[in-house]
Amino acid sequence: MGNAETGEEYPTGGVFLDVVPFERLVSTWGYPDDPIENSPVVSLTLTAQGDRTEMIFHLRGLGGPPAISTFTTAGPMRRTI
Repeated sequence: MGNAETGEEYPTGGVFLDVVPFERLVSTWGYPDDPIENSPVVSLTLTAQGDRTEMIFHLRGLGGPPAISTFTTAGPMRRTI
């Protein structure tokens, strides 16, 4: 990962824990050499919705206060996602 404005880079790594093609992807996420048991876990679930796909993203194990965010797309990005 990186910041396009500053050029600063943030190395990340992880291990795939579950892969179900076209449906689900679960992996750890953190520094490249972090132990699996100490890493946050990212879950991505894909569900067909007619000619679109619903994407549900969960991140657990990351420190800080709980938060809920909403991601809405419009225009060309909506077709890409």
